[in-house]
Amino acid sequence: MARISEALYVLREYAQRLVKHEVNVSDLLVSKRLSKRPSEYKHDVFQAVTARQLLDAGFDVYPGQNVQYLIVDADSKRVYNRVRAAQLLGSKLKFDVEKYLELLISSADTLFNVFGYDYKRIHSYVLNQEKQAVLS
Repeated sequence: MARISEALYVLREYAQRLVKHEVNVSDLLVSKRLSKRPSEYKHDVFQAVTARQLLDAGFDVYPGQNVQYLIVDADSKRVYNRVRAAQLLGSKLKFDVEKYLELLISSADTLFNVFGYDYKRIHSYVLNQEKQAVLS
């Protein structure tokens, strides 16, 4: 259990860095492999939006290619504002802190759920600064 406590402490530290924007944006880039041509995606999943951004900017985009993007505003009504292709990032960088926190906590949930730490409990510890209860 000591290792889990250490891991959750590190998780909290990373969450605090996200909230304070004390992260290197290159560490937040998500990589996905395209399974289709941009026009073949029926839903506006992040990699499809990224592929269309790249295509519109004059880049070659094809199935099997890896694309990288930064999540800018995951819930934006404007699809193109949800993510930004890595190649198109400018100097004014903003990212969706809430979405990255959700991804961080979801990953921890996957790892620690078997030890009794579910999403809600991890979220509470990481973001609400609650003391960590040690499982017996």
